[in-house]
Amino acid sequence: MKQINFIISFILLANGLMAQSYFIGLNPPSIQWKYIENDVAKIIYAEGIYSQAARIADVIQKLSDSSYFSLGSKKEQVSIILQNQSITPNAFVGVGPFRSEFYTNPPQNNFGGAVEWNDLLAIHEYRHVQQFQNARIGVVKAAYSVFGDYFWSSLAHLIMPPWFFEGDAVFTETALSNAGRGRMPYFEGQYRALLLTGASLNYEKNSAGSYKKLIPNIYNMGYHLTASLNLDYGENIMGNLFQEALKSSFLSFYPFSKSLKKHTGMRTPKYYEATFSKLKKEWEQKATKIEITEAKKLNNKVKKSFTNYTHPNYIDIQTLIAEKAGFNEIPTFYRIQIDGSENRITRPGFYSPSNAQLSINKSSLIWTEKAFDPRWGNVEYSNIIRYDLTQQLKKQLTLKARYFAPEINNDGDKIVAVHAPTNQGYELHILNAQNGHLDQKIDNEDQYQYAFPTWIDETNIATVVRKSGKNAIQIIHLGTGKSHLITPWWSEKIAHLKSYQNYIYFDGIFNGIDNIYACSIEDQEVHQVTSTLFGAIQPDISPDGKMLAYSAYSNMGYDIQTTPLIKENWKLMEIVENSLIDYFKPMFKDNILENVSKQSYEEQSYPTTDRFQLHSRLLSYVPPNLIFNVYGDNKMSNLSGIGTYQYNLNEKSGSWSSKLQWAKYYPIFTLEMARKYRNSYVPVYFENDENDEITPNLETRNQNWTENDLGLGMKLPFNLTTGNFYNFVEIDQFLRQHWVNYDLEETGKDESFGSYELDLKMRFTLRQAYQHLYPRMGFLFQSNFQKSIGTTSNASHNFLVNSRLYLPGIFKNHSFFSEIDYHSEPFTAQYKFLDNFRYPRGYGKLIHDQIHRIGLNYAFPICYPDLAIGPLIFIKRVKANLFYDYARVILNNTDVDALTPLTSVTFNGSVPYAEDIYKSTGIELTFDIRTLRLIDFDIGMRFSYPLKTTEYSHTVEFILSSISF
Repeated sequence: MKQINFIISFILLANGLMAQSYFIGLNPPSIQWKYIENDVAKIIYAEGIYSQAARIADVIQKLSDSSYFSLGSKKEQVSIILQNQSITPNAFVGVGPFRSEFYTNPPQNNFGGAVEWNDLLAIHEYRHVQQFQNARIGVVKAAYSVFGDYFWSSLAHLIMPPWFFEGDAVFTETALSNAGRGRMPYFEGQYRALLLTGASLNYEKNSAGSYKKLIPNIYNMGYHLTASLNLDYGENIMGNLFQEALKSSFLSFYPFSKSLKKHTGMRTPKYYEATFSKLKKEWEQKATKIEITEAKKLNNKVKKSFTNYTHPNYIDIQTLIAEKAGFNEIPTFYRIQIDGSENRITRPGFYSPSNAQLSINKSSLIWTEKAFDPRWGNVEYSNIIRYDLTQQLKKQLTLKARYFAPEINNDGDKIVAVHAPTNQGYELHILNAQNGHLDQKIDNEDQYQYAFPTWIDETNIATVVRKSGKNAIQIIHLGTGKSHLITPWWSEKIAHLKSYQNYIYFDGIFNGIDNIYACSIEDQEVHQVTSTLFGAIQPDISPDGKMLAYSAYSNMGYDIQTTPLIKENWKLMEIVENSLIDYFKPMFKDNILENVSKQSYEEQSYPTTDRFQLHSRLLSYVPPNLIFNVYGDNKMSNLSGIGTYQYNLNEKSGSWSSKLQWAKYYPIFTLEMARKYRNSYVPVYFENDENDEITPNLETRNQNWTENDLGLGMKLPFNLTTGNFYNFVEIDQFLRQHWVNYDLEETGKDESFGSYELDLKMRFTLRQAYQHLYPRMGFLFQSNFQKSIGTTSNASHNFLVNSRLYLPGIFKNHSFFSEIDYHSEPFTAQYKFLDNFRYPRGYGKLIHDQIHRIGLNYAFPICYPDLAIGPLIFIKRVKANLFYDYARVILNNTDVDALTPLTSVTFNGSVPYAEDIYKSTGIELTFDIRTLRLIDFDIGMRFSYPLKTTEYSHTVEFILSSISF
């Protein structure tokens, strides 16, 4: 029996072959940056949005001055960068260096309610600032002193459960305002649907998530636990838990859970169970009082995993068009008959879910898709797309636009859409539906934020208007420009308007559950049309006016439901009873967004390239290199540096290096210096003279040398993403000067020489659904060419190609992908460039002049066990990859004169051409697991069977494909 070698190799891969190729230089240099500041915040923003910056500064000053829900006494000024070029509503507090960034374009469907978007961001993100600042105590402070920002963030998130940070921030936004996600029915709807339909939930599963069912995320989970803690134990409980856990011993196991038990008598899993058991009872009691609207579910296919059917639109009385998306399918438009049959139409491209909208008439579909600037990562657009149902052709109507919620009129010749420029001076635009040309702008004297406009007739439009934390419905006459409100100003969020005859239908949250409402245009009475247990959104009326269609939530995702439109069954708004569980209400403070003192700030210029800061020190692994890095960046993300010690496992040698990148302009310039301790091999030739007979000899000898490098590089990144494909191209060029010193004179000549490097990276991959292991279609390519310059005894050249082709597997979540790799470098070269080739699995480094490798892979999920092994491990998915590798190794015909001579050369001859084949097959068995309720691992084993069995043994390798928090 052959001995099986056990090899441990950590393989950290970032999104397969290549992740997004640039991360610095996100804003164009044409932006003139300004800043204002007070004691607690420095607001950095693009020229022209002073009023927004001043409002954020005022709100944050008031938040800092308040003592509500304190986590500690630390207060330091934080830099907040307002990113107004993006169309994606988002924000974050980040480290490396420490700052916050607000993406200021508000969503059409504001998931925080009718609140002003920047106000919501200010409350939520400043709570994260307070968390970070007060987390720098105890062992976190010690780790920060040694390892810097990244460890500060990581260790704080290791000590505290992930749900704490987001749950506490969501609770704060809810308790300190009239809005916030804690007041939104969808935020509790996921739990309500799961628990009231008998789904099994426990703390381990909720913490880890699932590939089978939608499990509420850390925002939802954290809010409910945080709200319950504040309600039961007072507003100081979160600060006490926070401080005690972070001050605990470094060796303490689950310090937060221990602190929780001290205050509540229960560890975290038990408190979770008690909280949701209580919530389930309250939801069950409220459910008995809800009279459910009788409705028919149209989509009758059995859902094997979580799937949403949304945006239903009648095209005739027998047919609707809707979007379908789920764990195993990317968003796709389907034609759905009233008998439940489905036919695929087309797929929309990328969009922000909170900005999604679908409009149709008899011949066209209208929606918006994201577009990206090819260089500047923060510059995004939202363009209107038209799909012709007859010709089955998709056409982009606008270019570099910022349009949202487009709706086509019944005649199919006009589109109304919200225009949201970077300064947030909102307008409604009327566009030609055939070519996208702008026909009319609607003035916005009241400076409203518009959302979800809809055609009433050819001359009147209804739209949601938002201002000062409230929303209403407005009607605008296109001919005169006159407008009037037909509803009161509500604090409750409304969305998705649809007009039919004398009514405006919409979804609202007035009874604590998303439901469909109707407002009469004539008498302005508002009625509740549907009564659902888990929520109804996105109404549409059949052409004959007899049926109402909407998306209704269930524990397996949204469904399309229809119900007869019977006005006698409607309920007046005044008698609607609220069924939301308002744990936040007893803790509600005065609306902190009201009566905010307005300060006058001095507006000053802020440098595009601001101060460079060293911030972190970390260990990482990028095959085949083990790396220790020291990181430095500036807050404007256009100057980045890294100091590195790297150990190459192929060469068994180390190196020191430093690199500085400047990305203010289109090319990203790089300056790098390195000192390397290299190890390779060199073929040497020598002759023996015995009995007057010369014998030629050829050997391969180990080669060690020290190398100092100085390089200047230029990188050109291109983001060509369009439709459903991530498309990235990057071209890198480097000029380097090398100074080499060989340990043994016989293996190389010490000298200085130059080299040129050209690197090309390309990625074209279809976006993936949640369960997809790999893209169902795509191509990755990376080539690297390096060559010495001039005449030198260290002359060499190196050419490397790595590529991967993705194709669909037999089933939706299966994937077939092939790898085609190539490497060439003269075996006889005295100097060799760094070896980054992927050798066939089961073999080590193979001596070659040229090597070709083909890898065939078939990856598939085996099961989704959702299995908890105590609090230590939760297994979410088990998957396998069957592989076959084929490599062809070539040694070229080489004259003796080309070899490194150890003696005089008298023999006139050559080393003959030779080649060999190396094949292997095997299986990779990997597991997606959550460990310690905190860290996600993609981990497993690789069993390789080299088919050259007389020379190589079977190998077993430990694989760690990714780590994430």
